[in-house]
Amino acid sequence: MKVIIVPHTHWDREWYLPFEKFRARLVGLMDMLLEILNKDPRFRCFTLDGQSVIVEDYLEIRPEKSMLLKSLVGNNRLLIGPWYTSTEEFLVSPESLIRNLLLGREVSMKHGGVMLVGYLPDTFGHIAQLPQILRGFGIDSFVFARGLGDEGERLKTEFLWEAPDGSTVLAIHLLKGYSNAKKIPSDLGRALGFISHLKDELLPHSTGNYVLVMNGGDHTLPQKNLPDVVEKLNEMQKEMEISIGGLEDYIRIVRSRAPKYDVYRGELRGARYRPLLPGVLSTRMYLKQMNWRAQMMLENFAEPLAVFAWLLGFDYPQNLIREAWHLLLQNHAHDSIYGCGVDEVHDENVSRYERVRQIAESVIQEAVKGVSSRINTSIDKPFTSIIVFNTLNWPRTDIVDVTIRRQGVENFELKDTSGKTIPYQIIHEEDGLLKLCFIAEDVPPCGYKTYMITEAPQKPVFHTALKVTETSIQNEFFRVDVDPENGGSLRVEDLRTGWVFKELNLIEDGGDAGDEYNYSPPENNMIITSRMNPVKVEVIERGPVKATIRVSLTLKLPKSLSEDRKSRGLEVVDCPVESRVTLYTGIPRIDIETTVRNNAKDHRLRVLFPTGLKTDYVYADSHFYVVRRSVKPPRGEGWVEKPSTTHPQLTFIDVNDGRVGLMIANRGIPEYEALADEDGVTVALTLLRCVGWLSLPDLPVRRELAGPMIETPKAQCLGDYTFNYSIIPHEGDWLTSKAYIQAKQFNVSLHAVEVGVHEGDLPPELGFLSIAPESLILSALKRAEREDGLIARFYNIEGREVEAKIRSFTPHVTIWMTNLNEDRLDRLKPVDGEVTLNVGAHKIVTLLMKVREIS
Repeated sequence: MKVIIVPHTHWDREWYLPFEKFRARLVGLMDMLLEILNKDPRFRCFTLDGQSVIVEDYLEIRPEKSMLLKSLVGNNRLLIGPWYTSTEEFLVSPESLIRNLLLGREVSMKHGGVMLVGYLPDTFGHIAQLPQILRGFGIDSFVFARGLGDEGERLKTEFLWEAPDGSTVLAIHLLKGYSNAKKIPSDLGRALGFISHLKDELLPHSTGNYVLVMNGGDHTLPQKNLPDVVEKLNEMQKEMEISIGGLEDYIRIVRSRAPKYDVYRGELRGARYRPLLPGVLSTRMYLKQMNWRAQMMLENFAEPLAVFAWLLGFDYPQNLIREAWHLLLQNHAHDSIYGCGVDEVHDENVSRYERVRQIAESVIQEAVKGVSSRINTSIDKPFTSIIVFNTLNWPRTDIVDVTIRRQGVENFELKDTSGKTIPYQIIHEEDGLLKLCFIAEDVPPCGYKTYMITEAPQKPVFHTALKVTETSIQNEFFRVDVDPENGGSLRVEDLRTGWVFKELNLIEDGGDAGDEYNYSPPENNMIITSRMNPVKVEVIERGPVKATIRVSLTLKLPKSLSEDRKSRGLEVVDCPVESRVTLYTGIPRIDIETTVRNNAKDHRLRVLFPTGLKTDYVYADSHFYVVRRSVKPPRGEGWVEKPSTTHPQLTFIDVNDGRVGLMIANRGIPEYEALADEDGVTVALTLLRCVGWLSLPDLPVRRELAGPMIETPKAQCLGDYTFNYSIIPHEGDWLTSKAYIQAKQFNVSLHAVEVGVHEGDLPPELGFLSIAPESLILSALKRAEREDGLIARFYNIEGREVEAKIRSFTPHVTIWMTNLNEDRLDRLKPVDGEVTLNVGAHKIVTLLMKVREIS
């Protein structure tokens, strides 16, 4: 039988120490490793944790080692990549996973080569579409430790993992983790016993006569005497053929024996063998919100707006955007985005997010300035104009907020490109500046629409569908009533279906005796809700465009846990909560902004949405896919960690019974729980989870420490926090109702700017690119990495094949289908400027497009 020993280290860039302290250790490790590999050819190879950022970190300090390192990588002695950072999957955007592999491959190839194994040894679960993403980079294998539930007993340690589109990879489950042989004893008798015992543990779970031994662990140095130990073990016995190798060597052996594999379909979120540590979904929620904002600014504004400008002959700021992605992906390292490190680490994360924001804002400003300078804004001789940009791939109607200069004009009208007068609403006025809002209708896909502001003889009067009372607001779609006697909860009537949802937006707070990894309620947990609190209800906006009602209350929460941490303490602090509930003319969603002043420690704050709908499943937006999850967790008998009842989502959760449904969209609030009882399913959205320790022992949800016991006071999240989410009632399910479109539009706003009045060679309304139908969702619009063309990537959200129609504003020169690595595959032939192609169920499509500039 074959035994492959894989020497490696698992390198957390920042965790219980900040980055620079870990880097100081990394320099010592790498110096030692390069010397060993250079001097001892018997030390066959070393795996550098599947990420290439480690090489960058090292060479910034030891640039003189670059040629030696490149030689070792090129000779497959030092194995790096394919990832840039060893990322978390569920908390980062779908597109960022692709960029992680793009950058990881680029950095790896620059330094000699890339390991083509999807190695993620310590990520806390895995998304369903990961096999398709890996396949898009020519990677046909996946090695992991966490995520299998009871299905692992059937699957063995080698199985085929199939994505929703049908893509498969050979999955290798590290049953005993990535440190099953952290250090092999130097004493040969003990070493043989150690390897034999590991073989006896692993072989019954394997599909063949081979064993994978992972020689290394967290921040471990290479075991210098490993070649001597292996040589002597082979001399001592003949039952096992033991060799030093890499993961690719093991995978080749597995494939060569051609075993019959079982197949698994779906996400990996079980905890039978390894803890999933699901509390990280809501730890340090401010990081999750900053990450959402950074991703949104880069993917949905900076890149597509820069493409619009580039198509018109302006420079594309490739290096600036690349730097922003470097910074963002460094924050996507799993311990960083999880929020499970010491406070210093996450202070640095905040700094990186701020740098990403600064770069993105600069790129957006320059791109908008360039495009706007070419647009004819002089129609109807306005005194000023507004250009509204839409970066989604369908025409959209949505709310616009913009600030303009009054310029001494008392009364004015707002008109669109057809001359139609558009209702507007002044939100705020100060120092000659007006902040106003209006509904922009049918803004072209991946394009813009111009609105003109002209002087009017008198203040215009607008008719509106909005109705407002002291405690209610109503538009064409919904009536929302605030109940001051029930904690300010909302009664929402869907005027289209007649369905009524009651007690929405209730606040619930409970104790948390857990740590940064896990929610763990104290033994005597006191649940406090907004239901019995005095509430102040006030209409703060009423106009032709939108109406907003403010609900204010003060939660009296225990200041912290009791001294023994078994109950909530007796001392109480005030925690003011304010929700602003808004309806718009012509938009079928209810937007809510909730602000919390958190003065309490050791607790979890959630907002509840009872749906009254009875169903066994809820639907959650995930990566290039909407996942269906049971409301009932697995039994979890024999699991190392109790099955989680909280789950991740990206932009929405949906509950429906096929007739009607309720969708809750959000901006950067990733954790939810579906609570089912005889009255139906209630969605609980976590706003804050406040804890004071990196890791604690003896939590009922976990059998072992997930990290060192270090106090983390900033994880208590004291201070002011704002959360944005939206209630979207609908008919049917999330797909047929197209409710998912409203969730996407809630996340990606229209971008509006005031511009001067000038002539231009571009029309006042234009779409640069359209991709239809709406079930094809644009994921990226950017310049290609390695050639002079643009990349348009989209995915099919439906579970059936659809016909895609892609049209550009200018004749195509050439269009290729590519893989995710942007390697050309098939050339497509436009007909009358339009490309038609069939897109399979849940398929990700990447197009390389070369178009003529407008000069």
